[in-house]
Amino acid sequence: MPDLALDLDRLTAIDVHTHAEVSKDGHGALSPELFGASETYFKAHGHRQPTIEEMAAHYRERRIAAVVFTVDAEHATATPNSWSSPAD
Repeated sequence: MPDLALDLDRLTAIDVHTHAEVSKDGHGALSPELFGASETYFKAHGHRQPTIEEMAAHYRERRIAAVVFTVDAEHATATPNSWSSPAD
């Protein structure tokens, strides 16, 4: 298991609320309709769905620690998201 300790003296910041919009398997958290609506609402354009690895690289390059959450559209819409595991 990797050492997850943070060297606080080397960090420039801690981003305490980030969202992963794509799972490690490449599945988007939002339907195309919700993704389009969120783009308009947040005025966000360009490469909006980086992979987990791209997010990690982005923060490492800047010496920033990040707390990453999934996007919980399922809770708000009652529509299962693509990250949900099928019931056994």
